[in-house]
Order: sequence, then C-alpha cells, then structure tokens
Amino acid sequence: MDNQIPQQTPPCPHYGSCGGCNMQHIQDAYYTRMKQGRLLDILNSLNVDESVAKPLVYIGEYSRRRVDIKVSVCKGEVSIGFYAPKSHEVVDIKTCLIMDKSLFALLPPLKEMISGLKKPSVIKSVNLTALEHGVDIFINIRQALHANDSKVIDKFICQNNIVRIAIKREDGNDDFDIIHDTGKADINLDEVRVSLPVGAFLQATEKGQAAITEYVLDSLKSCKSVADIYSGCGTYSFPLLQYVERVAAYEGAEDMVLAMHNAAIDAGLGSRLNAVKQDLYKTPVNAQILNRMDAVVINPPRNGALPQVKQVLKSDIQKIVMVSCNPDTFKRDAKYLIDGGYKIISAVAIDQFYWTRHLELVAVFDRCETL
Repeated sequence: MDNQIPQQTPPCPHYGSCGGCNMQHIQDAYYTRMKQGRLLDILNSLNVDESVAKPLVYIGEYSRRRVDIKVSVCKGEVSIGFYAPKSHEVVDIKTCLIMDKSLFALLPPLKEMISGLKKPSVIKSVNLTALEHGVDIFINIRQALHANDSKVIDKFICQNNIVRIAIKREDGNDDFDIIHDTGKADINLDEVRVSLPVGAFLQATEKGQAAITEYVLDSLKSCKSVADIYSGCGTYSFPLLQYVERVAAYEGAEDMVLAMHNAAIDAGLGSRLNAVKQDLYKTPVNAQILNRMDAVVINPPRNGALPQVKQVLKSDIQKIVMVSCNPDTFKRDAKYLIDGGYKIISAVAIDQFYWTRHLELVAVFDRCETL
C-alpha cells in the first residue's frame, strides 16, 4: 500500500482474500478524487479543457444487479463466491457489500442446492441477475447433470423467487437449455417491457444505467433521428423515443435485436424503431447510412469501436455520445474523433464498479465548425 494515500479500515471482512473491491482501504474523499482524476487525466492527455468534466456519479454499496458467482468443490465442501486475487481459488463469500441484497440473500440456498446435486463439481459458475420480478439465473456446467438433480433444482425454484434458469455446457456450442421460465425475465425501458434473452447484456447497476440514460437524453433530445450502435436490447433506444422521431438500433446479437423488435411492435413503436442485426466490428454502420441521422450513440464492448469511429469520420454526423467501460480504448477512439474534427463538449465518469479501478465514461462530441 502507498503510505501517501489516506487509508481506512476496509469495511468487508473478505478484503484482501477476495479479488474484488480492492480499493476499500482508501478513504472515501480521496477515493472519489482518484476516480474523478482518471477522467481528468484522460481529458488532459487529449488536450481537452477540464471544464467539460461533470462531477463523478457515485453509485455505492449494494448496487450490483449482475454477478458471476464462481463454484469450487474441495474434499466434498462446496464454496461459492469470487476468485482470490490473481488466482482461480474460489473465496467462499459470507458477506458482500456491493451485491444487490436480493442476490446476496440467494447465496445460501444456491449453495445448498449445488451441494445437493449428485456431483456438485459439474457446476462451474452461476450468473445471477436481479430483475423486477425476481432473479434470472444462467448456470455454466462442465458436464451433464444427473437425472435425479432435477428434484434438487425444483426444490430450489419453489423456495426462491426465480424468474428463469438456463443451463449451458462448457464443452458444447453456444446452445443452452431453459429448465425454468416464468415469462417474467424482462426489463422496463421507459414503460416499454423488453423480454431479455438468456445472457443478454445489462449495465452492471440500475443506478448506473439510469445515469447514463439521463446523460444521453439530455444530450440528444433535440435531435430528430439517432443511430444507436451496440444497442443491446434498446437500453437507450426506447428512452430516446420519448423525444426523437426515429431510432435506428444496431446490434450484433440476433436474440437482442429480436427482443427490441418485438418490444417495439408490442408498444406501438414499430414504425419509429428499426432494429438491425449487424457485426459492428467487421461491418460497421457506413457513412452513407449515418448521413441520414442527426446523431449517434456508440456503446461498444471493452475493445472499443475503432472501425465504427472511422466510418463516423467519413460522415456528416454532427453529434456523438460515446459510452465506454474501458478508459484506454475510449482514449484511443476519442483521439481519432478529435483529430478528425470533433471536440468533447461534456464528459462524465460513473463509478459503476465501486471500490475497483474500473470506470464507466460517457462523453459528448460535437463537430467543430469549419470556415
């Protein structure tokens, strides 16, 4: 530890042994300055004035609605939790200060269920997502479950508020089996109910998603048409339709595109939302299509959106909102945009991954006027 950093007693008893939350030892005020400082450092490296930076958006404890629980079995004892630092050893979690409370409450019965299986070691990991009507579960298994395991799983379902369970074999293809489904694994996006495909992407926290959405809407609500690139299930597309006339949503996952399309039809928005399946890294939305739009939202995965950025630079798009979970690829892509004639007019850091070095960034780019 750096003795120059103001420190505090880490509030979680698993601090140090668990690989998550590795910044709990830093006093809150200094921690906030560090997180905001990362945004300011990026702006400085791009020769952007710090005045465009908004205050850090604090998310805080008990906020993570998506967690990937690791499972291990040693001498017949089941451990469920997270990996130790720089290790695949599973730390058996007895408490967690970042996990949504409904997810943490599910850990003891989940552990009991896994322990009751014929061969508990077949379970590799369990992804939990807290939704409005209950918990959505995606189980990764190493090999097929025993026929009698269904009784143990059924008991777990009956005793807990589970909206869906899907199972995928590690040694198989991308197919999965849904063994329990209430039909309520959905999300409300501005009063539009979207049925979530198994394993669909969601922002890690509900508060983080709300903050990003508000920022996107404030930046683009005066536009008539917006391209939403890497749109997921329509996280920003549906709220944007409060203000804009039409949205073209581009996403690489076919099941998420279908979920958007069906939700739009059900909500009477089919004529205003065009959901398109497209491999955006291999075939980004081209400049000719972008020229039909007033603005674009780009929310790429961790490897960024460089191919898409290059198409934006060939277009006449006036305004861009970039959402990024990776400051390094954000800085790379932002430099291309700035060198190509755009300027950052606003930026905000969202502390969606509390007590870690990870950071969510959102920035608004405007095309510079040319003489």
